[in-house]
Amino acid sequence: MRRFGVPQKGSVRGVDDAHENWANFTSARTEKLVTSSVDMIVNLIKEWVTVLKKEGIEPDLGAWALDELKAYRQIPVQGDQRKFSVIAVVNPNKDPNTGIGEPKVEYFVLNGHAFGFTNAVYNYNRRPWAVGEILRRLFRIPTDHYYDDRWAFEPMATIQSSFTTTTEVFKLLGIRVQDDKAQGPATVEVEQEDGSTKTVETESKDNPWKDPDLLGVRFDLAKFEVKVKPGRKAEIEEEIRAILLSGRLAPGHASKLKGRLFFLTCSLFGRIGRSLMRLLSERQYEYGSRPKKRHRDEPKIGKAHALNPALRETLRNWLSILDRGRPRPIGQRRDGPADAVLFTDGAGPTSEEPNTIPKVGGVMFAWWRGEPAAFEKVVPWDYITTWLPRENQIALIELFGACLAIAHFGPEPAGKRVTMLIDSQCALDALIKGQSKFKDVIKILRVFWDLVAEYHIELYLDRVSSDANPADGMSRDGRAEAEAMGWRIEHARFPDELR
Repeated sequence: MRRFGVPQKGSVRGVDDAHENWANFTSARTEKLVTSSVDMIVNLIKEWVTVLKKEGIEPDLGAWALDELKAYRQIPVQGDQRKFSVIAVVNPNKDPNTGIGEPKVEYFVLNGHAFGFTNAVYNYNRRPWAVGEILRRLFRIPTDHYYDDRWAFEPMATIQSSFTTTTEVFKLLGIRVQDDKAQGPATVEVEQEDGSTKTVETESKDNPWKDPDLLGVRFDLAKFEVKVKPGRKAEIEEEIRAILLSGRLAPGHASKLKGRLFFLTCSLFGRIGRSLMRLLSERQYEYGSRPKKRHRDEPKIGKAHALNPALRETLRNWLSILDRGRPRPIGQRRDGPADAVLFTDGAGPTSEEPNTIPKVGGVMFAWWRGEPAAFEKVVPWDYITTWLPRENQIALIELFGACLAIAHFGPEPAGKRVTMLIDSQCALDALIKGQSKFKDVIKILRVFWDLVAEYHIELYLDRVSSDANPADGMSRDGRAEAEAMGWRIEHARFPDELR
């Protein structure tokens, strides 16, 4: 196998290309790997907060995190299969006096899994899953992991014993960790080569147990918020500005940037930013993983990597999100009904009803209002003419209705739990995902989730049948019925961003 280096922070990671020599094609995987996520961590913290408050205890949580040392290499390769894990490296073989080299190829047999084996991912992850079961079942430690990163959240009264127990279990099982990268305690004991131990300060020395960095984001247990790491935010801003300045974005760079931005969106309120992923994905796969041989009449690859106007706009929008994005709050899990229920609907011309006026309607039921509040609004044709041509535009009209409902009613349920029900499955799917392959849909989704984040609305989206949708009449000719039932009819206006 050929080895190549991937630059990382302060080092170069050696990657053994088991794809190039077809070693990765000698096995198959019959299961999908399931790992933790920022959402799962948030839910764990929410559960702690909920349980403690029900017991009348003010939540005071702490956390720790451990990172294994060269995790894949700790998983041995079966003896009779080591012939498939032979690494070839060119030794420059330079004479120390003359500096003249006589390069030669040297071979090494790996006893542990290489960073480049597909099977290394699956074979390795069996161990953290097993260790997690040991820690949870035998020691009652609420722990989880993401590949070689392990963490736990507990009340401050027990967090130290949780950390100590876990490190001792690791030692008993022969699992090596990077002690100096531990998060949680202010100091740790690091074993030296001569067998002695040395007290070393950790990254948490300034705020022990309270602000772990997991999966690229920071969990602030004092304010109960998920935040963008200050250093990570500055790095990404600098990276985006450099791309805009150079005017180029290669496919590989687009892939890495998209991955970092995806984890970043998990630390922001709502699904803000997800609508901006599409263009980065398109650039990622624009030329394939390996460049083909260029014909003499084709443009040079450097020109092909140039930023187009849409990509420039996407990157500028990311800078805006990084500047004004709000931290994601971690509150108590609240049971019971929502504070408000929003119904929206849209109507427009179709092949069966070509003369239908494009119109949206919405109605809100809230405990603080004595009567339902509703609106109706015709969608101007100068808006519709900017959309991509389609057989009918009903899905976008439905999205407009959802946007208008949040824009109009949003200040009232700010910080509250809201259930929004829509009778269009297509529009609902787009809102839940927060992204689309169509640029006109992307624009609407970005405005929608920006509004949700602005008002800090805890939003739950679901579908309602057309027959059961009380907003159905408001998008057609049902205003008189609404007035007869005592609904309050209000004037609404589309956000300027939708123009």
